[in-house]
Amino acid sequence: MPALTKDHAGINLTCRASNNNLTAPIVKSVSLNVYLHPTSVEVSSLTHEAFEEDNEARLECETEGSIPAANISWTKTVAGVTENLPASVQQLGGKSVSRLRISPKYTDHGAKIVCRAHNPYLSGPGMTSTVSLNVKFAPRVSLHLGTSLAGRPINEAEDVYFECEVQCNPSPRSIMWRRD
Repeated sequence: MPALTKDHAGINLTCRASNNNLTAPIVKSVSLNVYLHPTSVEVSSLTHEAFEEDNEARLECETEGSIPAANISWTKTVAGVTENLPASVQQLGGKSVSRLRISPKYTDHGAKIVCRAHNPYLSGPGMTSTVSLNVKFAPRVSLHLGTSLAGRPINEAEDVYFECEVQCNPSPRSIMWRRD
């Protein structure tokens, strides 16, 4: 038999043996189960491309080609830390679909969301599809003494400077200083 392909999945193979015309042939059959890796994995947004802080977003992962239908898992990686994410999964024939609901925080900006599809009967990592979160969030401002001044007393007539750090997405259009 040639190398197995998806076309061989579920076929019956029959062996028929006879040695004369006096006895009935002996027939044995076997149904062929072929396990296949997923052939495609794709993540799409069911909401929009840019996510807003604390607003629920929905992602969908669809995979095809696996026999039996692939298992799907999700992970989120932020600053080198990876966590598993719970999601629903539906398996329909050779297709699996999973929907993930997230409410991103500003710290999730740039996070990698990975959908992994794998056939549990086969070894190997399976296939993945990755999206980067583009989280829109309001400015967060911190103000402190310049680093060379921090932690020591400031004397009269001494020059001082302050550092204003702004974190936001999109980037700030302007940063203004005011003195009351």
